[in-house]
Amino acid sequence: MLKKKLLMVFCEYEDSTDTLDYNYSLKFDFSDNKLDELEYLLEIRGDANLDEAELEKRKTECDQLMNNVETIKGVSVTCSLSNGLYKQKQTLVYSSINQDAAITAYTEAGGIYPDYEKGDNMDDIEKNMNASGYTCERIKALT
Repeated sequence: MLKKKLLMVFCEYEDSTDTLDYNYSLKFDFSDNKLDELEYLLEIRGDANLDEAELEKRKTECDQLMNNVETIKGVSVTCSLSNGLYKQKQTLVYSSINQDAAITAYTEAGGIYPDYEKGDNMDDIEKNMNASGYTCERIKALT
């Protein structure tokens, strides 16, 4: 039996405003260069007192998204806010997702469903991420 060639592409982007620092991390898992899974992590650091309203707004929006997707197989969202650090993690297992239901859940929560589908090509994703300013690294998984 042939084993699938497993690869991971890790992409990261950092940005900041006058008051907030943003870190975006995406981990794409591929089999035979085709997308299987995406893990997205957003971290926003601000002043716990001065930026409280903005960070709380983000947390509330994330909580809404988390509630909207909790019954959708293959989609997981977690949110946290502590001492001026907001974190959002999304995991999408494309083989399990009903994409129409997921898109609806994201839209109803005021979010945007990630622009990827099961089987998307690794080279195309990496090229698009680099064009968007992300730094990406390919990592071979042990098989």
